[in-house]
Amino acid sequence: MKKFYERLSYSFGNEDCSTELKALDIQKNDHVVCITASGDRPLNLMSQDLEKIYAVDLNPIQNHLLRLKITALEQLDYPDYLNFLGATEEAYPVAFLDSILEELPSESKDFWLMHLGLIEKGILYQGALEKLCFSISIILQLFFKKEIEKLFSADNLLEQELLI
Repeated sequence: MKKFYERLSYSFGNEDCSTELKALDIQKNDHVVCITASGDRPLNLMSQDLEKIYAVDLNPIQNHLLRLKITALEQLDYPDYLNFLGATEEAYPVAFLDSILEELPSESKDFWLMHLGLIEKGILYQGALEKLCFSISIILQLFFKKEIEKLFSADNLLEQELLI
């Protein structure tokens, strides 16, 4: 198993940015430091017109992912961005790869050229955490398929609570 700092650990953010913004009372001219992780937190912060955002991570791969996502957002419209990430049924990330790689800083470009498979598979689901969640979902489906189907077919929260 790869060491934590030698693998893509997170590729999809599950943080609630609106809650964080409210709790921290972040204002327009603030300087903000955040953990890069999947890159989604700094991307959400970019929508707040802040003075400066410092995204830091001890794992350089997470910073390469952030640069990839920023460059893809700059190069693509939103539907194509989702396609590039692998978030759509018709995902075809390699269609956009050349133009995105061309705009990356050389260190990030070199990293992604050595790890094209992660992008080709849909980068959104290539983090170690996302792969673990996928594996767990397969195991849960094997043992609890009927219960899971009932849970997701419930019409409201009360019905779901009764099933748990």
